[in-house]
Amino acid sequence: MEAMKVEYEALMKNKTLDLVPYPNEKNVISNKWIYKVKFNSIRDIEKYKARLVAKGFAQKYSMDYEETFAPMAKMSIVRIILALSTAQRWKFFQLNIKSAFLNGELDVEIFMNQLEGFIMKGKESFVCKLKKSLYGLKQAPRAWYRKILGYFANIDFSKCFFDSNLYVLNQGKDVVLILLYVGDLLITRNNDEIIQECISKLKATFEMIDLSLLHYYLGMQVYQYKDCTYLS
Repeated sequence: MEAMKVEYEALMKNKTLDLVPYPNEKNVISNKWIYKVKFNSIRDIEKYKARLVAKGFAQKYSMDYEETFAPMAKMSIVRIILALSTAQRWKFFQLNIKSAFLNGELDVEIFMNQLEGFIMKGKESFVCKLKKSLYGLKQAPRAWYRKILGYFANIDFSKCFFDSNLYVLNQGKDVVLILLYVGDLLITRNNDEIIQECISKLKATFEMIDLSLLHYYLGMQVYQYKDCTYLS
């Protein structure tokens, strides 16, 4: 219940939805809560997670969605970036964007039933009109990718030709690399001042968890030393 309350408050803070009267001749989809226990690298419980998921399978093409795809970072690129940066003796830092998909802005009208456990008294017949995307929506990955792509372009990062989720900032001799995997960011650089500036800008725009030095990423344990990096 505590995890559900945290997720609900995040939705309200993010202005993800509005309550509106039931719309006539519109498709109204359902939702459900998904629960997960998250573990750290040594399998201790890190936190209990509740995620509100829209039942996107009920959406109708051309009415609720059109384009749905979004690129994902390749594992080969993750390993290459780790190897190249280690050769330069750069450290890796990790940030996690909380509820990343909730930041994606929708370009079509989508209506959804109220959340189980959080039905507004006196407005039981009302439904939610989604202003931003939810996990489970057909277009959620696309909407989030469009949002983050525009953000990086605004702060002068260029998209890598070989991987659409690798972003590069060149400022003379200074370089910052950011690799995005959904809501997880790997950051490495050759200038501490610039990377702290980039992290501050990210935190000012998105609600984030700063995980500091990289230790665990996509199922890999990472040990960073001065001259080498070990993966397990």
